[in-house]
Amino acid sequence: MTGELRNLVTVLDQQIVESDTRNTETGSQRERNHVYYSMGAIGNEQTGRSHYVDPAVMDTVESKKAFFRETFFSGRKPVKFRPTENERQQQADAKSASVERQLENYNWFQVLRDCLHAAFVAKRCELHVEWEEDDDPTILQAVQAQPHHIQWQIQQINDVVDVDMEAVQQNPDGTLTGNIRLIADGSRVKLRLIAPEKYYRDPYAAYPEDCAYCCFADEVTRSELLRQGIDPAQVDTLSSEYRHRSDEEDNARKAHDGSWTRMRKYSRSEELELITTYWTYSWLDLSQYMDGAPEEPRLYKIRWAKNEILRYADEDGETRYAIDEVSEMPFFEWSQYKISHAANSMCDADVLAPLQKQLSTFKRLIIDNQQMANTSRWLAQEGGVRDMRSLLDTTIGGVVRVRSPDAVAPLPVPPLSPAAMAAVEMLETDKESRSGNTRLAKGMNKDAMSEQNAASMIERLTNSANKRIAGEARDFAESFLVPVMRHIYKLGVRHDYRTYQLEVAGKQTQASPQQWSEPAPHAEVAVALTPDESAKRAMSLLQLHQMMSMDPMVGQLYGITQKHAMFDELFDLFGVTDASRFLMSPDSPEFLRSQEKMLAQQQQEQQQLMAQQMFQLQLMQSADTREWRRVEQDQQK
Repeated sequence: MTGELRNLVTVLDQQIVESDTRNTETGSQRERNHVYYSMGAIGNEQTGRSHYVDPAVMDTVESKKAFFRETFFSGRKPVKFRPTENERQQQADAKSASVERQLENYNWFQVLRDCLHAAFVAKRCELHVEWEEDDDPTILQAVQAQPHHIQWQIQQINDVVDVDMEAVQQNPDGTLTGNIRLIADGSRVKLRLIAPEKYYRDPYAAYPEDCAYCCFADEVTRSELLRQGIDPAQVDTLSSEYRHRSDEEDNARKAHDGSWTRMRKYSRSEELELITTYWTYSWLDLSQYMDGAPEEPRLYKIRWAKNEILRYADEDGETRYAIDEVSEMPFFEWSQYKISHAANSMCDADVLAPLQKQLSTFKRLIIDNQQMANTSRWLAQEGGVRDMRSLLDTTIGGVVRVRSPDAVAPLPVPPLSPAAMAAVEMLETDKESRSGNTRLAKGMNKDAMSEQNAASMIERLTNSANKRIAGEARDFAESFLVPVMRHIYKLGVRHDYRTYQLEVAGKQTQASPQQWSEPAPHAEVAVALTPDESAKRAMSLLQLHQMMSMDPMVGQLYGITQKHAMFDELFDLFGVTDASRFLMSPDSPEFLRSQEKMLAQQQQEQQQLMAQQMFQLQLMQSADTREWRRVEQDQQK
């Protein structure tokens, strides 16, 4: 590696040193939050006293995680794309379904769950989203199979890019036997949740898109680096990184069971040894370090390790440096309590950690007081007790042998202050005001249940108590989920050349991301985001449906298509994403056939009615004719 590239590595290393939070108050707070979440020691424990720890941090974090899971994984679509000017709603829904398919392929529930935990405990969650080129190998077994049958089976597998039939033998009768190795295109969107202590970014920027650089450390095995295409000769020389390790925070994260150990990282075979590499996205004038580079600052993705830039190797043995120009920062962050113009923000664990320490200390005093009342200390006269061990043993029904009746007396225990429970309640109320997660919202306030409170009043109180958490959920959807979905859409347009068969509103639709255009369409967050808001909006729409159906003038404008859209929205609000099981689409052939059949039946009924009316008219005319003839005969007579 040339001296100029070594200078580039020095610049990248200085960026990490500048943004490292391990030696700042931020790193110390994250360590404390992890310990408090797992209800570890708070630091003021005394031998012989109670070590009770109040679960303030864990209780609030888990309650909010449950609220967020119910909001974003209850069958509804909280975020979806809006149709453009020349686009129908079904086309926008197909784009949303394509992005959701990419998320589901990478276990989106697990990623989002861990994102929320990092945001609530470690101040911020960081997600790296990129397109990963990969192959998906498949083994197809053939046992005396006809060649055309094998060809048909291969065609049933989507996106096959290579077929290896070297292990297949042809039988005398022309059939094939053996294992056929198929290579399918397994490229997809990769979501990488970054540990906060391994994430380094410009500390002077408030948002990732404004950063001069963003970087994260990635510990992978040697075999994984080889699979990623790194030069084997270089992989053999790489080693673990010691300068920027953040084992203290990882140790605090695993304090609940003490599972952290350095031996797991280093006592491995050579091919499974963990190597520390860095992914840096930085604005650089690369012409200072490489010949032929553009002489202007551009955004580059650089993969490097200790003192050197990684190199990719191709099939011909040629190598190139792992430096690629990119168009944007692929990092997405979310903080629970965002502070304007600040890179680091606050979370529930930050605001509840001091309160957890106070509650733990206060409750320990109460427990110690009760323990001292039940097992009090004794005042014993020296020489007045024959066996001092009997005083140390507080067995119920035990006997203490004394030489005089007044040789032993219990030490008085100070009574528990009458204000103790009121103080505990004050701290619990303070916890609710800090986190916004009330006991009423969690269903743990028994005082809400009384004869004077109706069920609807309790529901309104609970919904009001959840307003603050609902606001956090909407902020998460607007500032995190929407940018992630738009970025995944752009990655599909740029890299995904496959065609997918998706189910949109109960109908099979083909989606081809490469045929879509940039920029990404705007995404909208559902007006009724939470389940409670969805139920309220559904009831409001039902009332509108009844009002429009009863009004004869408005009923002329409220046709079958509008009613289908209304009930499709209702099903979505109730968590039923596929309404086709209950409603036919106005454009479906089944509905059109039923309409034609109904129209034919109505025409037949109308014809029968007209024939009956003509018959009755003829009867009336014949009756009139007979009556006139009778009158004429009477006149002639």
